[in-house]
Amino acid sequence: MFPATEPQSLIQLFSYWASCAPNKAAMIAPARLPLTYKNLLILSQHIREQLNSMGLSSGSRIASILPNSPEAAVAFLAVSSCASFAPLNPNCTDAELERYLSDLKPNALLVLSNSNSAMRIFIAQRFNIPVIELIPELSHGAGSFSLRGDTGLPAINSDFASAADIALLLYTSGSTAKAKLVPILQQAICQTCISVAKFMGLTEQDCCLNALPLFHTHGLVSGVLVPLAAGGSCVSISEFQAETFVAYLQAYDPSWYPASPTVHRMILEQIKKTPGFQTNPSLRFIRSGSAPLAVALINELENILKVPVIEPYGMTEVVHISSNPMPPGIRKQGSVGISYGHCKISVINDMGQNVPSMIEGEVVVQGPTVIRAYSDNDAANRDAFCAQGFRTGDLGYLDEDGYLFITGRIKEIINRGGEKISPYEVDQVLLAHPAVKEAVTFSVPHATLGENVAAAVVLTEKNPVEAEALRHYVRQKLAAFKVPYRIVISDHLPKSPVGKVQRHKMAAYFAEQLCPQDSKSSRQHSTLPPTQVQKQLLAIWQALLNIESVGIDDNFLALGGNSLLAMQFIAQVNTQFQVDFPLQLLFEAATVAELSAHLEALLKQQNRQVSLTIKALPRQH
Repeated sequence: MFPATEPQSLIQLFSYWASCAPNKAAMIAPARLPLTYKNLLILSQHIREQLNSMGLSSGSRIASILPNSPEAAVAFLAVSSCASFAPLNPNCTDAELERYLSDLKPNALLVLSNSNSAMRIFIAQRFNIPVIELIPELSHGAGSFSLRGDTGLPAINSDFASAADIALLLYTSGSTAKAKLVPILQQAICQTCISVAKFMGLTEQDCCLNALPLFHTHGLVSGVLVPLAAGGSCVSISEFQAETFVAYLQAYDPSWYPASPTVHRMILEQIKKTPGFQTNPSLRFIRSGSAPLAVALINELENILKVPVIEPYGMTEVVHISSNPMPPGIRKQGSVGISYGHCKISVINDMGQNVPSMIEGEVVVQGPTVIRAYSDNDAANRDAFCAQGFRTGDLGYLDEDGYLFITGRIKEIINRGGEKISPYEVDQVLLAHPAVKEAVTFSVPHATLGENVAAAVVLTEKNPVEAEALRHYVRQKLAAFKVPYRIVISDHLPKSPVGKVQRHKMAAYFAEQLCPQDSKSSRQHSTLPPTQVQKQLLAIWQALLNIESVGIDDNFLALGGNSLLAMQFIAQVNTQFQVDFPLQLLFEAATVAELSAHLEALLKQQNRQVSLTIKALPRQH
């Protein structure tokens, strides 16, 4: 793939492929000209010059809060080639953004021009952080853009980032309210992507169809940089819609696509209801990450699409650790595969000693692609590193062939369908409420999400408050997926003999209070929808959530709803009723009964009546 010396920085990677295949498409997007490797290199040079004119260089931290788009993908490539790029979740709350900026202390914040970013800009200005606008250049290659801004700094003349410079700064969920900041070096990200590309057998002929979010490692590295490390192409789309994605599978002839389990399920259900769908012969494999994929779903995907599903294992601190190999290599069910080769995997016991194969212990990794330390977090560094390397916090074992099997998590992070939540962060928000004396957030099993978020609180005697009021309070502070679907109000919390709350026992302890709303029998006995609006809303829910019986008082999040399904639900509501319902409303009014009240009021305002005919929706099976 490469000469004897492999690229050690992103600009070296772009330069190599620009010299080998200058007119090859690097980035592809709907209704846009392709961005070639030659033009990607030119664009990166132009962005470096623009940043230099603002006094920014390879030592600068540039945070971005961009919506998913080709521009967000190319901004990652171009900006991180000459500075430290710190992408933030565009759906984070204002309070979360304040915490991120306070901790990150970036030299500038990158926002999309002409977007609804007034509050984001105001927050940045409060921290004296200059704002740079990204201006899309739609007549140029996919994702092309220019920058506009004034940092107040004198212009400089600085080169591109070198191997030892930081390419990416990413937040990772942790067991404390303070998020951990992970610095990923240029050399590490290049070596990782090249190793993965070789392991997967990727070549210049391969094309990746990427619909993953572009603010974490899975979307940025797996979806964008790995295909480019092989000299291939990346198709970057904006908002994920299952129907559109399946159409793109046919239109762009991708050889692979990465996705989370939730997205795989949505794609599969869409394929089933697409008339005349035929497997694209260009498709070679599917990659799944962010959370374990159910065996039944793997089998169904492989039976329908006729290609192997490859499950890797990784984390922000190492990006990619292991993967099941491509055929004819052996894929072991339940395993996350073997090392790519750029890091060593070990399993240790409580004494820090390596254990034999087939013996469970803590998974640790070491090698040049593992971070050396978290940024400005001595406590986290003391906990995360040992003599054998980086402690992943996962339990597992290696079999005789070196295949890794993950058996559990030491850390308490809740994995809600691929969305990671720190329970301690939610605890702190609840404890800030004047009526809450004690609070504990914990995971509960969920059939479709894997885990869901719940919490239990003990109230002060003088401040009674309803559970739903507490949920509303948390919604104002945290992103929607972090809000507990159920908050139990209790007289006390179970604790250990030394007085420590035992988080891992909470789901069992409060099982009786948590189960009724989720049980099938309770859904079957929910009040029948008395209005036409409610019938139409229920029909949409049944199709999206793949549930036969839904009541008007059932909670969308409790039934398995997530941010992707929420976007699809609101899109269908807006289409069917010809209204402009905001996405946030679904998280504030998460039952059909509440939603219908808002919708009927809106329709009444517009002097409109709902059609007596319910639009037939395809059932998901």
